[in-house]
Amino acid sequence: MPEGYIVESMPANISMATEDDFSSFKYISVNNGNTIQLMITSTINAAIVPANHYADLKIFYKSMIDKL
Repeated sequence: MPEGYIVESMPANISMATEDDFSSFKYISVNNGNTIQLMITSTINAAIVPANHYADLKIFYKSMIDKL
């Protein structure tokens, strides 16, 4: 951050996962003095998504996009 600027607020950290740990998402923001660091991790634990996970995955992605 430029000299003289101060951070007034930071986005809330979030960690979420589907019930069966099929997918997970983490959003972490850290203020280190003159640096703001964002760490975003999205994981899907399967190469093929079974049809019975589609509804949960749709809700998961909507929640993830709302955060971003």
